[in-house]
Amino acid sequence: DGLELIDSKLKEAYSGLDESRNNTAANSTDIAKLKTDLLALSRDVRTNASDIYSQKSLIEGNATRLYEILITI
Repeated sequence: DGLELIDSKLKEAYSGLDESRNNTAANSTDIAKLKTDLLALSRDVRTNASDIYSQKSLIEGNATRLYEILITI
């Protein structure tokens, strides 16, 4: 009776370990995909920041020219 109890406890422990191992593998895959997605998003953010900086420069240039025109008028 004692051996059966030990056997059933070991089966429960191994069952939990297998489930944990499967969850760990799934989480590893999800983390790898998340890393790839974040890298792509980071590139997009840097590209957008460059575009915004370019637009800011154009707006500042246009504002300066408009101010010069207004002074002349």
